[in-house]
Amino acid sequence: MQGYRLFGDHYEPIAPDENGRLLCRELDLSLSLENGDLVMHDVASGARLLSEAEAERAAAEAEIQRLRKKLDEHGLS
Repeated sequence: MQGYRLFGDHYEPIAPDENGRLLCRELDLSLSLENGDLVMHDVASGARLLSEAEAERAAAEAEIQRLRKKLDEHGLS
C-alpha cells in the first residue's frame, strides 16, 4: 500500500509509521492492510472504523437482539 501527500505542486510518498500504517492528516485516520483489506483507525481514539459490511452486520445483530427482547417481554420466545 502506498499513499501520497500533495506538497505545493507535486506529490510525495507518505512514509509508513512503525506499524506500517499510513497517516491521513486531513481525515485524522491511519490506514493499513489486514489480510488484504483496507482498515482505518481513528488517530485520536485508536478505534478501528467498521467497513460497510461490518457496520451492516452489527446493525442486523442489534436488530435481532432488540426483536428477541421484545419477544421475551411478550412471553413469545
